Amino acid sequence: MDKQQNTLELKIDNYETTSNKRLFVRFPVSLYAEARIGQSQKKYLAIVKNISFNGMMIHTKEDFPLFQELKFDIRAEIPIHLKATIIRKVKDEYNYEYGLKINYTDVHTPNLLKKYLILLKKEQEEFIKKFKEEQ
Repeated sequence: MDKQQNTLELKIDNYETTSNKRLFVRFPVSLYAEARIGQSQKKYLAIVKNISFNGMMIHTKEDFPLFQELKFDIRAEIPIHLKATIIRKVKDEYNYEYGLKINYTDVHTPNLLKKYLILLKKEQEEFIKKFKEEQ
């Protein structure tokens, strides 16, 4: 954002059409996360690119197999710990992009994620409102 030039530059990471017919709204984010396989203590760095109540998309350098379940520690305003299964995998020049379905195993995680998504929605709406007011 350049206030003096009165411009905002955006980069579109992915383009979605209404044909996706998603059940839950996705929120674009850039969050640091650590992924683990099963009970392993080895952590793999991942960046969460978007998140919804039902799933998320991550980028990482690690090559995980499809349908692998991963445990995530997401570093957000509210630390989130969850499990997710890889349902989509795409390799680009530098990274892997994974589509994941979140697996809820307790009653607290869905409530925590819902609380975070409400905060995220409010924050993004306020940003857009402020940007429009500055025009």
